[in-house]
Amino acid sequence: MIIRKLVIYGFGKHENVTIDLQDGINVLYGHNEAGKTTIQQFLLHILFGFPQKNHVLQRYEPKTGGKYGGQVHIDDPDSGMCIIERVRGKSAGTVTVHFEDGSTGGEEALQQLLRHYDRSSFESIFSFSLLQLQGFEKMDEEQLSRTLLASGTTGVDALLQLESKLEKEMGELFKKNGRVPEMNVRLAELREMEKALKEEREQADEYAPAVNRMMAIDRNLVELKDEERDLDQQRKLIETQRQMLPLIEKERGLLARLEQLSVRKFPTDGIRRYEIINGKLLDVLARRQVLQNELEKLTGSGEMRDQQFLPQLDRLVARETEWHQWRSDKRAAFEELRLLDSKRERYVASLGIRDDEKAALLLGADVSIQQEKTMLTLLNQLHQHTKQVDYVQRQLAQTASEERAIMQDKLRLDEMAPSDEEQKRCADWPGIQRRLAEAKAFIHLKDTPSGNMRIVPFTLLLMAVLLAGVGIVSQQWILAICGVLLGAVATFLVVKTRSGDPSDAKRKEMQQFISQYAKQEAQMDALIQRVDSYLRKKETLESSLLAVKRNRKSYEEELRMADNRTDLAADELFTFLQAYGFDELPSLQIIPEIFRMIRELQEVDRELLAARQREQNTARKIAECMNEAHSLLGKEVPEEMLFDHLRNEWMQQKERMGKQKTDSEKQLGLQEELELVHQTAAMLQSQREELLSEADATTEEDFYRAFDVFQDAELVSRQLDDLRSQLRMHDRSNWPTDLSISELEEAASQVENRLAEAAKQQSDLLEEKVRLAHLTKRLADNETYERMLQQFENKRAEFAQLARQWSTKKAVAAAIRQTMAELKEKKLPGVLRRASHYFSDLTGGRYVGLTVGEEGFFRAIRQDDNMLFPIMELSQATKEQAYISLRLALAESLRGTAPFPIIMDDPFVHFDGTRLSRMIKLLKRLQAEHQFIYFTCHETMTKHLHEANIITVSEIGSNQGAVLQ
Repeated sequence: MIIRKLVIYGFGKHENVTIDLQDGINVLYGHNEAGKTTIQQFLLHILFGFPQKNHVLQRYEPKTGGKYGGQVHIDDPDSGMCIIERVRGKSAGTVTVHFEDGSTGGEEALQQLLRHYDRSSFESIFSFSLLQLQGFEKMDEEQLSRTLLASGTTGVDALLQLESKLEKEMGELFKKNGRVPEMNVRLAELREMEKALKEEREQADEYAPAVNRMMAIDRNLVELKDEERDLDQQRKLIETQRQMLPLIEKERGLLARLEQLSVRKFPTDGIRRYEIINGKLLDVLARRQVLQNELEKLTGSGEMRDQQFLPQLDRLVARETEWHQWRSDKRAAFEELRLLDSKRERYVASLGIRDDEKAALLLGADVSIQQEKTMLTLLNQLHQHTKQVDYVQRQLAQTASEERAIMQDKLRLDEMAPSDEEQKRCADWPGIQRRLAEAKAFIHLKDTPSGNMRIVPFTLLLMAVLLAGVGIVSQQWILAICGVLLGAVATFLVVKTRSGDPSDAKRKEMQQFISQYAKQEAQMDALIQRVDSYLRKKETLESSLLAVKRNRKSYEEELRMADNRTDLAADELFTFLQAYGFDELPSLQIIPEIFRMIRELQEVDRELLAARQREQNTARKIAECMNEAHSLLGKEVPEEMLFDHLRNEWMQQKERMGKQKTDSEKQLGLQEELELVHQTAAMLQSQREELLSEADATTEEDFYRAFDVFQDAELVSRQLDDLRSQLRMHDRSNWPTDLSISELEEAASQVENRLAEAAKQQSDLLEEKVRLAHLTKRLADNETYERMLQQFENKRAEFAQLARQWSTKKAVAAAIRQTMAELKEKKLPGVLRRASHYFSDLTGGRYVGLTVGEEGFFRAIRQDDNMLFPIMELSQATKEQAYISLRLALAESLRGTAPFPIIMDDPFVHFDGTRLSRMIKLLKRLQAEHQFIYFTCHETMTKHLHEANIITVSEIGSNQGAVLQ
């Protein structure tokens, strides 16, 4: 994989920057603070994602607040030219991979390009810096060998760190003959407590039976309490059954009544149809009788009334259909009023309305859609505030848990705090170390021949000036301090050389000082590191504790405000419901249902009012028609026979008016009309018989009786439905089907008797327990044995927990060692062969290779005599050469599966000219197979690598890209 171009949108101090890279070696040169590390981190951030804001790695967000991110253009052997773009998005940023064929991909495509390497694995193989090489000087042989092994195999460094940590933690937990480890201390305490417990147990033989009996009494009391609770539930169930028994009896009665009413069908609108047919039949029969009379009396005479009488009579007779419709409407309105009254009573009973005042309040209440929306809004607000209170309470509990964890960590850290004496020794050590260096230099100069004594001081003074100058120019303050110290020693030697040789007493004093403090250097370095680590951890824990306390105060205030909002929402909802007659806040789940029932009650009340109005209008019309008919007829007639009389009167008047026609014509007309009346009467009688047949009736009385029975059956069915809706509120699946008052009273009596017996048994057991308590108090005035037993069990549980921790760590450490052995056997040999070849080239053939001994330590093989030298005994530069050889060998071995470029951050600054030239030759030889990206602040490296692609970082900053030299 070759990186062709870096396009920086905005990253750290760089903005709108383009850097072109080439095959082989690319050198990015610039002074300190020029932005080299920013470019290196840009490359890693784009490939592996932006770190979290609280991560140890910096995010390098743009200083000017511009677009965050950029592009990396690569040439992959499998996918060809690709562009990896990552910008601000989710926590790691939003990544897009653009392929040659125009397709795009996301994180999954990027993982394919990176061969599923993460950042730590990539940096452990393909990226190293001066800081990693400088750490070799402070390592012992075992640490150095492990570091070299980690550089020659992937993923081993994390395992090595974990193994060291586990070994240290196991030593803190248990040692075979130790006294200080925690498990050793707990084991000694358990032995002492077991001995004391055995002595105490011998004195409590009489105490144990009494305690056992008291425990048995406690168990009996618990069982009696459970039985009493079950009996109480049975009593409540029996009481519920007693309350529901009248409704059940009523249900049975209604079912029996429904069985008695055998009529299950009746013609639709049968009564109205029957009365219409019957009325028409009566009219037809009356007409037939009239015609027959007229035929018998071919002539007749009668007094004619005034001329206005017949039109009025015609108008009344013409309204016969309206008359029958009014009577039918009156009966329908009466039936509708009865049904609406029943429905209204059901709603009133369901809402629990027991007085007219509350009923009037509900009927006049506003149940509009707007009010319903207001009610739902108040309900939702109350639900939301309740959820917010629950969430804040959970957050507060989590914050308290975090605070307790930090306090425990702080207590554990205080237990490992260095003593005041150790801190004082660390403070005094720099002065002692400076005097020790002076004493060593003095002894060395004393043992040097006199000729050299005059040359050495000036040589040292010249080297001190050079070191101080280089350190100040390159801002390497360690070199500058070393130069100052060397200058002080050189000045001291010059003065002493001119004033003559030091006395033997001075030499003896220096030797004593060296022998006193020379062996303490390694110990003091470790002590200084431990003190620094303690102070850093303490500061971190204190800042974390302060942040958690601030969070806790914030959540407490938020909880108080949330509680207030919840109370206000509940009060607002209750104030809203008071307008509907509620004296207390009902269950939130049934409020919408209650609102719906109130709305339906108001609708039923309006329908009831309209039905009464229709009934009154119909009755008024019937009364007006009756009064007008009575006025015309001059007599009172029954309502049912009103139109019979009107028609008779109308016929008589018509006959009188038709006397002028001839008797023959009238007779012929009467006969024709009589025949038509006969046919009409036959048809109406057939229709009436069909209605009677549909109702299974033979007479008119049976027909009306069948209608009454059908109406009764419908009423009973509605009553049965209402009753069952009340009974469904209770689960009767497990109730007996033949409940009776006597059985329920008997069951209630049995439950009450058993409750009384259980109460008496509890009283007896409590008295016995009190007696035993006095007895145990006399046997033992204190609770020494129980307390000791509890302490023993607690200690044993703590010891078992520590033992499990030790066993777990032991198993993990063994697995790590087995994994290390497998890596040495399988992967390391091939890498060692290639690393030995590189190491031989870098050392000029002085060493011919690297090997790993049986004890697991690395050895360098000298060419002259094939002697094995531990890596610890090599010089710092040779150690660095071994490390670089292993890194390059591992990268070369992975070239087929992970062809990544190698990133180096000034790792060769400590090499002399010869070593540096060999290193550069090796890089030039490998550049045909690998791309190298070398970051440096030393201008000399640009001269040594003048053939490479050199990029001056300080001149980057425009849209035109980097400046090439």
